[in-house]
Amino acid sequence: MGCTPKDCRNYILQQRRSNTLSCDAAAIHKFFASMQIKNDEFFYVIDTDNVGKLRKIVWVHTHCKYAYQEFNDVVCSI
Repeated sequence: MGCTPKDCRNYILQQRRSNTLSCDAAAIHKFFASMQIKNDEFFYVIDTDNVGKLRKIVWVHTHCKYAYQEFNDVVCSI
């Protein structure tokens, strides 16, 4: 079975997307690490798969922690 031009484009786009997601994980990790150096109470967790692609990210700003203590409520985005 042959390979159509659309198959080739899809393969190229898939490879680009994969490379971009791996770079994104490293960039976000670097940014969050710098935020944590500036503020000891800044919290983050980054979950990646076995090839370095992002799976889940959670971060909490210090002012959000204090707002939770005050109002006992949380807002999250999925």
